[in-house]
Amino acid sequence: MNAKRIEIAKISLYCALSLVSLQLVQAQTSVKKVDSKKTEIKETAKFSGSATTYINSGLQKLDSVRSSQSTDFALALRLATEDISFGLSSSVSKELTGEREFTFNNVGLSAATSLWKNEKDLSVSGKLSVTLPFSERSKDYQNLITGLAASAPVVYKATNSITLAYIPTVGVNFHSTEIALNGSSNYQYTVTNTLNADFALSDRFTFSALGQYSRLITYQGNTRDAYKFEQSLSYDFSPYSVAVGHSMGGTPLAANGIETEVKLFDSNQSTVYGQFGISF
Repeated sequence: MNAKRIEIAKISLYCALSLVSLQLVQAQTSVKKVDSKKTEIKETAKFSGSATTYINSGLQKLDSVRSSQSTDFALALRLATEDISFGLSSSVSKELTGEREFTFNNVGLSAATSLWKNEKDLSVSGKLSVTLPFSERSKDYQNLITGLAASAPVVYKATNSITLAYIPTVGVNFHSTEIALNGSSNYQYTVTNTLNADFALSDRFTFSALGQYSRLITYQGNTRDAYKFEQSLSYDFSPYSVAVGHSMGGTPLAANGIETEVKLFDSNQSTVYGQFGISF
């Protein structure tokens, strides 16, 4: 009788240990599933950013009253998920001539997603941007509340070395007043067309050329056109990069206000710059 009781106790103890072992295995499996989910989240949500310093200079003589030099520091942060990429960017500027003012520029928020792409060389994406007025010019002089913009970049990889991008952008601004503090009209709408070409000269050297044309529309319905050309040569030694470039822009109207005058270079309006950046 005692032998039977002992045998029953052994069987019961074995069953209890088996049940506990099974529960532990299930718990470990659950932890693995949770951990794998966390790993998937970490892998699909990637954080990156870049910090860039620019030194800009006009082409006038240093002792000229029109001479201008400045330095800019720009910071851009990016959080990319499987479907949407979120961005945050801003910059600060420091004048190196004149009153040597230090300026905090506007903050930009953006969300972008891929709309369509084929297997090889063509892709279309959509991007929404919000401008927050932090600069003195936007906030105090123009009375800007916020700005919204939508763009649809079309990127075409012509060859392994040549990439072309066309970026149409439509923006709307919201001001508390239609007239700026200096008496000029604030712009309510902007329509911009940008064409950019990148030429990979080698694994590290890239030459880029940009052309941009914009139409600005005031609250009263008046329009003003503006253009910009930019060329740069960059050298990438990841995570660092350096570049030198030239920028030229202005209004396409000539001094008489009637004829059209678009220039690629002008010693009085062109700006040259040097750039150093780091990506992380």
